[in-house]
Amino acid sequence: MNKYLFIFFFFACNLIWGQHKVDKLQDSLNTTIDVEKRIDLRKQIALDLMFEDWDKALKYIELAEKEAKSLSNIERLASVYVTTARMYYAKDVIDVALEYYLKAEEIYKSTENLAQQISIQNNLAIIYARLENIEKATYYFNKAFRYHKSFKNKDSLQYASILINMGTLYLKKNIDSSLAYYHRSLEISKKLNNNMIAAYLNTNIGKAMYEKDSTAAKKAKEYYDKALDIAKKVEDKSVEALVNGYVSDFYLNEKQHDSAIFYAKKAIEGFKNKIYSINYQDAIEILYKANLNKQDYEEAATYFELYNKIRDSLQLEKQAVNVERIKLQEEYKSKLALRELQAEKSQSKYFMVFLGLICILLALALVLVKYRNKIAYNRIERELITSKNKELTSTLDQKNSELVSKTMVEAHKANAITSVLDDLKILKRKAVKKETQLLIAQVMKKLERDLNPDVWKEFEIGFAQVHQSFFKNLAEKHPKLSPKDRRLCILLFLDFSTKEIAKLTGMSFKSIENSRTRLRKKLLLTNKKVNVSTYLRSLS
Repeated sequence: MNKYLFIFFFFACNLIWGQHKVDKLQDSLNTTIDVEKRIDLRKQIALDLMFEDWDKALKYIELAEKEAKSLSNIERLASVYVTTARMYYAKDVIDVALEYYLKAEEIYKSTENLAQQISIQNNLAIIYARLENIEKATYYFNKAFRYHKSFKNKDSLQYASILINMGTLYLKKNIDSSLAYYHRSLEISKKLNNNMIAAYLNTNIGKAMYEKDSTAAKKAKEYYDKALDIAKKVEDKSVEALVNGYVSDFYLNEKQHDSAIFYAKKAIEGFKNKIYSINYQDAIEILYKANLNKQDYEEAATYFELYNKIRDSLQLEKQAVNVERIKLQEEYKSKLALRELQAEKSQSKYFMVFLGLICILLALALVLVKYRNKIAYNRIERELITSKNKELTSTLDQKNSELVSKTMVEAHKANAITSVLDDLKILKRKAVKKETQLLIAQVMKKLERDLNPDVWKEFEIGFAQVHQSFFKNLAEKHPKLSPKDRRLCILLFLDFSTKEIAKLTGMSFKSIENSRTRLRKKLLLTNKKVNVSTYLRSLS
């Protein structure tokens, strides 16, 4: 199981922006004459507005770009491109973010601003890693790594982050190299006394060591324990929650289910304000699987239901994000086309003709966007229906599980009482004193009152209520089946093995095999290559 992913560090793109008062920033913008300060203010306003008013945010960043192009300081234009890239990356439109980072990189190449070059190279590497272009990602990480070596102060947070990213990139092809980068970064984090980086690193090292060799669980656990201790010192409690999630996943793989449950619950507590998140979903899934492995079916069912609810919600959210991303991509392409058209205005006498054509294309593009949005909406609607069907199936499975569990308890209880009654009968016959015989007889009567002879009849009635169509079709096609045959049909329909049926009914393995053979004949399947369970499920 590899639910929790390794961690990349994206420079200056944490997506946790400082929340400024936009009105105050706009007031400052209106009173500021200095062009460079105006550019910085427009950039900050754009960042603050991008989640609540994207169109307005774009206008501010476009004005910042226009003003930056009027300056001789090319680094100012590069900084606008970096901000634009951050905005599109925050909206998950990474292909557009990539374009702006490449523009910024091209400008910074001609400057001596090494820190900005390293930052952009690191971010480009992460974007290429997300696009699964490992060759390009490796190229930019190595480039950032080499550039940073020329710094006097190598042991910086930036350098530690680059080492983490390189370690994460090398995980799939060379875990030893990955661990080497992680350990070097860990040394730096200790010098910097950065607990957050140290917590992530110890977690990644533990996970990498365990993935390399699952027998190295003891060593991996040492790093996980260190990560837990360090994470407690970090002010941001989501770090501790994330580490708890990794640790619970580790214990689940080690089949230490109580520990897995303990740390998964701690992770859930840390993510309680983000219940509709991947990390929260993963922690719930671990709780479901750990309880299932412990055979605590009631708890497992509860967490499984919650897991399904969160998973379906995240799936819908993902679909909505995809629709939004497509929309932004189309808008960007449209604006790009419009810019190119405006640039050609002064060079071409046929500008108006071209403009008309472009307007038609833009109109068609808008129609296409609407059409695509409609398709996406219909797809989401279908997925909602599928989700509801899955929920109904899950409810049905839960009812089956509850019915079988109840029957198992009652059947085991009946078997136990019958066994005790048999023993008491023997004792009664052997008893010499009449008083003893009377006492034994009284005990036997009490036990007989608790004995439920209709356990399987109640089971059949309960099952018939849940699976009415199955019972109706079975009765119509095979009316001559005995009650015992119908009971066996139900258990086979629920996909119980011969061994499980024998344990549930208290019969021998051989007896159940013989019963299955007889049932196969009664169902007219003797000469057919059809599994009995498969055939029975087809009747539902």
